[in-house]
Amino acid sequence: MTPEQVRDRVRTTYMRAMQDLHVERQQSSGLQHMLQNLKLYGRAAGTDFVETHAEAIVQEAVSDAECKRNSLSIPAYGCGRAAIEDIAQALRDLTALKVNVSASNVTLSWGEADPHPN
Repeated sequence: MTPEQVRDRVRTTYMRAMQDLHVERQQSSGLQHMLQNLKLYGRAAGTDFVETHAEAIVQEAVSDAECKRNSLSIPAYGCGRAAIEDIAQALRDLTALKVNVSASNVTLSWGEADPHPN
């Protein structure tokens, strides 16, 4: 799947979910569990992590979009700064979506926040 196809799949899923006012879903993050005891250091480590778990990352983004979430936060508490920056760049390359880094958290965004949450 190309980055543009990933981006379009996540955004389309999110837009459909936001239009369906009768559906509400909940999901827990499998990525948080994966990263809980993981330590990554160096630039190559971030790329390796994203490439290894690309399918799971895309599926989690789609699942979060189905739950009407406008982003996916990936905690990187055990990662060095270079690995975090590399995770962010690898996610940009994989998904063609907006990626932000703050402290030890990488956020993949595809939609605007709902101005009228339930």
